[in-house]
Amino acid sequence: MKASEEYMLQPKAPLVFRSGKPFQPGIRDEAHYPSPAAWAGLLRTHYMEQRGWRDLDHAQQQALLGLSAHGVLLALRRAGALTVFVPKPADAVYLQNHSQFLRLQPVAMSDCSGSDLPAGLMPVGMDQPVFDKPRTCPAYWSLDAYVAWAQGQSLAPDPNISLPLADARTHVAIDPARFSAADGQLFRTEALDFGEQRNPADRAHSDAQSDGDWVLLGRGPAGLPAGLVVFGGERRLSYLTPNANATLGFPQALEDSVANATGLAVTLASPALFRAGWKPGWLDAQMEGALPSQPNLRVKLVAAKIDRWHAVSGWDLHLRKPKPTRRAVAAG
Repeated sequence: MKASEEYMLQPKAPLVFRSGKPFQPGIRDEAHYPSPAAWAGLLRTHYMEQRGWRDLDHAQQQALLGLSAHGVLLALRRAGALTVFVPKPADAVYLQNHSQFLRLQPVAMSDCSGSDLPAGLMPVGMDQPVFDKPRTCPAYWSLDAYVAWAQGQSLAPDPNISLPLADARTHVAIDPARFSAADGQLFRTEALDFGEQRNPADRAHSDAQSDGDWVLLGRGPAGLPAGLVVFGGERRLSYLTPNANATLGFPQALEDSVANATGLAVTLASPALFRAGWKPGWLDAQMEGALPSQPNLRVKLVAAKIDRWHAVSGWDLHLRKPKPTRRAVAAG
């Protein structure tokens, strides 16, 4: 019997994932993609419900903690085919006067410069000075595009991809004494709309052509039945089903390209929680360590490009209270 299985999640309403900001006047909580912790919570809750578990004893707790969960990743579904998407790598920069992404890389400092980076890490920059300003670009790339970038190819943004739309809603606080809206107590939340996306009005054939719909893919314990599940805040419904055509395998092109490699880059496909904060716990003070999957291969970290940290929280199924908010290294 298989220990794990791939699943597809089709949201039936815009999904709400919050950063943990308090509900206060003037607060805007931007839309967030679900974290691996949210995906693991969904699978464990579904597993519990199938067995009728409510108040967990020690054995049930250990059984839930032992369930594997990997994901979750975006996928675009067109005519029954799935295209996996991953977050844009942090070493790709898109500038105003350039048609392609520029690549960041470790840059040696001159003798007249210094840095407070730990353990002699090299700063990240471009090999040649570029006087330009960054501009917005898609936050997610197709997995094929990422593989091409990882192999050193040049890339330009794909104008034909419309990511899930942010569904913004404005709310009011309720005065408990009057049971009506409190004056000036406005706040705004955003959700991600995974429904069928229409082409923008300025694109050809936008009146008839559809870009398909977005789903989420991940792995979990084998044998979970298909059905409606609750995912994210406000108890929005989604449909979970086993994905017979497994899509999340490691790209063969990447596996073939590492045979003669003298170095490697680690790109996070989802936010990660490290014991050492911004870096993996298996790296020592000299930024050296053995890869967990290859204990005989010792590596040294020479540079890191990390975006702003990502807040991760959730609901504790056992204690039945919110988990403390933790800082995760952002995907990419």
